[in-house]
Amino acid sequence: MNERCGYAEEPLFLESVLFNHGRFPLLERHMERMRVTSMAVFGKQLLFDASVLSASVPAVRGCYKCRILYGREVHGISFHPYTPRRIRNLQWVEASPIDYRFKYADRKVLELLREKRGACDDILIGQNGFVSDTSYSNVVLWDGTDFYTPEHCLLNGIRRRFLLETGKIKARCIRKEDLASFQKLFLINAMMDLSDGIGIDTSAIAD
Repeated sequence: MNERCGYAEEPLFLESVLFNHGRFPLLERHMERMRVTSMAVFGKQLLFDASVLSASVPAVRGCYKCRILYGREVHGISFHPYTPRRIRNLQWVEASPIDYRFKYADRKVLELLREKRGACDDILIGQNGFVSDTSYSNVVLWDGTDFYTPEHCLLNGIRRRFLLETGKIKARCIRKEDLASFQKLFLINAMMDLSDGIGIDTSAIAD
């Protein structure tokens, strides 16, 4: 039985959008995901004009996470100064199947898994022995030559899709035992690009 990150009755979703030095990179991709989610879950288009974001932007320049909370309609927009987490190591956690096709606002299933990180900074989630994601990001593995992202991801994130479409990374099935053949693991999401270099040596993944 799949565990679902979401509300039992009326689900809410969260879109995290990068606002960096006056720009919203990949904004149209975020808007498309919101439209697709709304149509798939509620059977209707989400009525939301992205131009309203411009009226809410912070006066101070810098890097912010813009959080859009929505369901059948948009419930709130907020901006928060953003600094990437410091990740030095990851704990492998094998999990039962999780339904996270959509970016649910309710992350209880993921947070419960994250509690198993022990002394590590975060977790690397396994699904039937296949590498998927951390508790808050997709991952990219580097073998010294090429960059690969796991085929068995929990969420096909905005950044992941962009990197795949532009040919900067490739998707492949990666099992736990394959990790030793890679040198580096990088974390990516809407706020973190591969070029930011946020990652660890694969030797820093605890079994």
